[in-house]
Amino acid sequence: MNNSSFVLLITSIALLAMTATTAAFVIYKQEQAGAEVRTKMIDLKIWSDLTSAEDSLISETVGEAGSRSRLRALVLLSESDTIDFLTTVENTAKAVGVGVTTVALEEEKIADPYFNELSATFSLRGEGRSVERVLKLFELLPYRSYIESLTLDRGLGITNATVVIRVSTIK
Repeated sequence: MNNSSFVLLITSIALLAMTATTAAFVIYKQEQAGAEVRTKMIDLKIWSDLTSAEDSLISETVGEAGSRSRLRALVLLSESDTIDFLTTVENTAKAVGVGVTTVALEEEKIADPYFNELSATFSLRGEGRSVERVLKLFELLPYRSYIESLTLDRGLGITNATVVIRVSTIK
């Protein structure tokens, strides 16, 4: 093998390595973009469900015959609705890659003449950004609900959170 053939071989190998590295980088970036798009789609679906339920409720007055079915979309009327709420919370967390455990459920009477509140405590565990994402999604749950308290424990790569969500129930 002469010197020019050797230089050509080394140059070809270097170009092949650079091309492979560039291809791997492009594939990695595309996978990141795909994950981001999937997360945005989950956000959009939850937001769409919430606005649809609110729009339906606003479009009818409380005294109309169909108002109970519209109200049903936002509040918990029965034990099966509570199960649906818990399933929604769990599926939302799992879709973002966060582990979720239901720690406590407690119904509490409030001053509102029509509603009580269910206090649901959840334990979350996952990568920090994923836990933050699921907390943002919890604020958009398609229920008349809010986050009452939140405790975050950020570790090396893993974040643990305890969140208390209060959701309205019919008296």
